[in-house]
Amino acid sequence: MRAPSHQQKAKEAAVLYTSLADLGIVLLTFVYAIVLLRAVHRDQLRKFRFGIGKVEQICNLAIGAALVASGFWVAQRVVETLLWGHIAASPLGLATAAVVNAINTLINGLGWLAMATAAGSDDSAIYRAQLRARTVKLVTSLVVQAALTIAALAKDPVVSICSTGWVRLSSRASWSRSASR
Repeated sequence: MRAPSHQQKAKEAAVLYTSLADLGIVLLTFVYAIVLLRAVHRDQLRKFRFGIGKVEQICNLAIGAALVASGFWVAQRVVETLLWGHIAASPLGLATAAVVNAINTLINGLGWLAMATAAGSDDSAIYRAQLRARTVKLVTSLVVQAALTIAALAKDPVVSICSTGWVRLSSRASWSRSASR
């Protein structure tokens, strides 16, 4: 087994730093959401001019814009890899991604479990929709976790490519099922 080159180490460091930045953003969003929910439940936003729905719409818009931007970035990296034949992710990078996604899957699982145990037969349509969204999030996280683990453990690049294709098909099916409900 050969030692990773300087370029491979730099790429792995970049993945680690972006994962840490992503974690920081998620933590900041979580703290903001807790503060906002606390204010809502204590009726401190009564004088808020635009209502709490506007805050939610702005947050959803920001999340959507971030997803679109990251989608373009990933597409650009895929095109670069296909055209110029850059080296695919190293096993260490894939293992790191699998560990970070495992933490995300655990968080999604705990959130789903809390909502599922609190659910009752007389829940509002909004709560049921949030529970369905949590379910889709958890299922998608599990599919991505399986694919990342397979890709990290596989020695053959063909297995990694097949697991990536499986993630695409599974997530598309999961999203189409949730949209039809």
